[in-house]
Amino acid sequence: MDVKIFDDYRLTSDTHCVIVNKRYFTDPTKSPKFDPAKDDSTPREKWREVAYFATVDQCLRYIADQRIRESDARTIEELRYDIRKINGEIRRFLNG
Repeated sequence: MDVKIFDDYRLTSDTHCVIVNKRYFTDPTKSPKFDPAKDDSTPREKWREVAYFATVDQCLRYIADQRIRESDARTIEELRYDIRKINGEIRRFLNG
């Protein structure tokens, strides 16, 4: 399995579990081996395994919880809105 969930998450699997991967970017110019004359300075997209679960449902709950934690909400109304939006996106993902 290798399924993209939202822009920053994807699910992969092995024979034992389902794995949540999160996207991040590396800046090659920060490397001590970076040579501007021959190396590309474009940030590189990479994926990091961040959590392991037995089921896809557990993975989706984890992703929803993480996105809620990363919310920029400043009021309870903004937080409620973000929670509804995230849960709605997951429902749409599951229902096609």
